[in-house]
Amino acid sequence: MVFVNELVPLEYKEMLENLGFDDIRFEQQLWTADKEKGVYLWITRDPYRDDDSTEFILLWKNQQINLNVTTVANLKWSERDEITGELKKGLVAKAINYIHIPSNLKNNKKEIIEIIKQALQNLDYRNDVEFRSIADPEVR
Repeated sequence: MVFVNELVPLEYKEMLENLGFDDIRFEQQLWTADKEKGVYLWITRDPYRDDDSTEFILLWKNQQINLNVTTVANLKWSERDEITGELKKGLVAKAINYIHIPSNLKNNKKEIIEIIKQALQNLDYRNDVEFRSIADPEVR
């Protein structure tokens, strides 16, 4: 999969509105997308004082998948090489607390987990991700 991080392009407005997403701030809100495969991931709630998890929506096969993820540890900070200026990736540990899927995707659980892992790996170019725990997808 080839993911890109970008502002949600205006060209996706009709598609997203047809799926019920009318609150997206086009050309202002970031997403991670593999447009060839039709996979789109964006944050719907950032961590805050009483809850350090992040909520995401993942669209795949025009179906909404909701997930909640917590960064449980920064294992290694990213840094720039002092001589070359090249970025040395850091490493973060994440826990996927829940994955809620529609019933018509219940036979695609393994594929959904792999897509989620790949999307989260590409969410931040500065860090690689180690998954400490991954919840089983539940039909909701």
